[in-house]
Amino acid sequence: MMISPFSLPSNPEKKITLREATVGDAIDFADVAEDHEEELTTLFLNRLQDKATFIDAKTWTAEDRRFALYWYWLHTTKDTEIALTYECGHCGKTHTFLQDFRKLAEAYTPIKGLPERDIEWEGERITVRPLTGIDMEILQNRTIVLRSIAGDQGETSGAYRKQAAMLRIERLLMHIDFAVDASREDSAKRYEARRRRIIGLTTEKFSSLADLVFTTLNDLRHGLEMEYADGSLNLIMPPHICPEKGGETRLRVPFRNSDYIPGL
Repeated sequence: MMISPFSLPSNPEKKITLREATVGDAIDFADVAEDHEEELTTLFLNRLQDKATFIDAKTWTAEDRRFALYWYWLHTTKDTEIALTYECGHCGKTHTFLQDFRKLAEAYTPIKGLPERDIEWEGERITVRPLTGIDMEILQNRTIVLRSIAGDQGETSGAYRKQAAMLRIERLLMHIDFAVDASREDSAKRYEARRRRIIGLTTEKFSSLADLVFTTLNDLRHGLEMEYADGSLNLIMPPHICPEKGGETRLRVPFRNSDYIPGL
């Protein structure tokens, strides 16, 4: 059965239609390693897309992909209400309530303008973009390597600290493109040119650029209301009112791609 179409948050003019997964689909989804969630997300979204409106999910933004998973779950689950429990900072008591996850769609935000912004830094024009599906797959693979190093050598080892630093640099490189390199048709060569330039910056200039880029990305927010905290991605719940003192609390609920993909 086909599911109601949705617009890509990064490009509202693009409509996507997904069908419901079959048992055969679920078997193939299970063939992807558990910690390769982004690879599984690409397989899931590409496999279930209506061919008439197909757009490779590797080219979607990370926010597009998360919204699509949420949309699929919302239209296929039997119960959209989930019990949440928290320690209230207003009255000091423990509250449990049913959160209807359909309410999260009310905070959905389409991107404002194009899914990129031009900024000026050190007299140069730089284009800032959200991460794409292929970016997320690459970064997740690097993170898996990082975890392996942590298990073998510990998080205080030189190998771990170096890999962690390179991962932070790689994430920044995926967000930007220097105008001076835009004429290069080979994306790999453009990336390598960016990498050489970033590696050659002083640490002070690197921090300045990173701060500007991540501030600019705030203007490119789209999709569901989410945030990163302590290395994990969380959905931001609608305000819950304390039944004792009336204060508002906004809970953070961990979001994992695989939780929204059907299995057996």
